[in-house]
Amino acid sequence: ETSFARGMTDALITDLARLDAVRVVSRTSSAAIDTGGWPLPQIARELGVDFIVEGTVTKADGRVRIALSLIDARRDEQVLAASYDRPLRQTLTIQAEVAREMAKAIDVALAAQSRTSSGLALR
Repeated sequence: ETSFARGMTDALITDLARLDAVRVVSRTSSAAIDTGGWPLPQIARELGVDFIVEGTVTKADGRVRIALSLIDARRDEQVLAASYDRPLRQTLTIQAEVAREMAKAIDVALAAQSRTSSGLALR
């Protein structure tokens, strides 16, 4: 499950990095921040970003559910919540498909926030 989540994160970072108005922090930098109970505004300051993407991956009974939240870290407010349910057959296909859908949803959410240059971190 950890390798699937790591692959999902990498796929999402790749798709988000293609968006013109978004600067995406690397997974390595995001992972280096040990939250240790830190509030999101502090994590955002440490990473130099305005938004944080949080997610979970759950696999059961031949299916995978990926839940995603886009959070305005300065205000610690959720901007977007989405979940994706898929049959777990072709891992790479699922990762690519869901990452594209997530990137589109995040792009729309950020546009609604009227951001022209936003920093974004995934955790």
